[in-house]
Amino acid sequence: MLRLKDLRKKKNITQREIAALINVTTSAYSDKENMRRGFKGYEVVILCEFFNVNPGDVYEFRQKIREMQISDK
Repeated sequence: MLRLKDLRKKKNITQREIAALINVTTSAYSDKENMRRGFKGYEVVILCEFFNVNPGDVYEFRQKIREMQISDK
């Protein structure tokens, strides 16, 4: 999720640190952050609590990106 990447960078936190927070490998987190894999529901909750954002906002943002990708095809 691109917004999560921006939030992570603003807090100067590494992918490794966030991966540990949600108990996945750094590689798995990177794939999730870059939308190559999906987040599990509990991971979204943990991340939203950590970054103090609303889960609905995160999903809405991701949906908009998917819609843009589909319309580009």
